[in-house]
This record gives sequence, structure tokens and C-alpha cells, in this order.
Amino acid sequence: MPPKPIRYKTPIYTFMTLGTFLRQLRQARNLSQQEVAIAIPVSQSTYSEWESDVRLPKTKYLILLSRELRVSFNEFTNYISKEELHQDSEIIQLKAEIALLRQREEQYQVTIQALQRKLSALHP
Repeated sequence: MPPKPIRYKTPIYTFMTLGTFLRQLRQARNLSQQEVAIAIPVSQSTYSEWESDVRLPKTKYLILLSRELRVSFNEFTNYISKEELHQDSEIIQLKAEIALLRQREEQYQVTIQALQRKLSALHP
């Protein structure tokens, strides 16, 4: 007679977000959000947003977190989907484009003012 299959109370494969992973690591080391935030260094509210999955930490902070929480960097990247990474890089690109457009707008305003001064000098 074949053995009975093992029944698990919880699924073997569970979905865990990066924020949940961060929270579990921090709590396992008996650290507060403030203590981790100071060690990184970021504000406590920023760290809280990471644990709540409101925002993703930048790569440089993931490296610091991996050292502080004593886990490999690769373990962190397992909890970040490719879509989130793409979205994060897309946001960075959009912010850079906005900054460039603002800079160009400032340059245009300077040019317009210079041309208006020339015009008023020619036609008082």
C-alpha cells in the first residue's frame, strides 16, 4: 500500500514581497525600523515605505541593507519582480527627462528675455 501524501497546513510555495522579507529579517535580528534606517542611512519613514512595499529601495541601499541584515544581495533581488525593476528604471528615466525639459525651459526664458531687451533697445 502506497504511503499517504503529506498534507501541509500552509502552502509550500508562498509569495513574499521585498517589504515582507525586509520586515522578517529586521524582526529576526530584533532591530527597530529606526535602527536599520540609521545604519543605512535613510529616514525612518523611507525605510517604513520599503517594508510596506510603497517604494523600492535603490540598488545602493539594497547593498547596504544586505550587509546590515547579513543576507546576500541576490536574496533581495529574488523578491523584486522584473516588472518592478522596469517600472523603477522607467520612473528614473522620466524624472531625468523632466529635469532636462525644465532646464531647456529656463534657457528659453533667458533667450526670450535677452531678445525682448534687444527689441526694446531698438524701438524705445
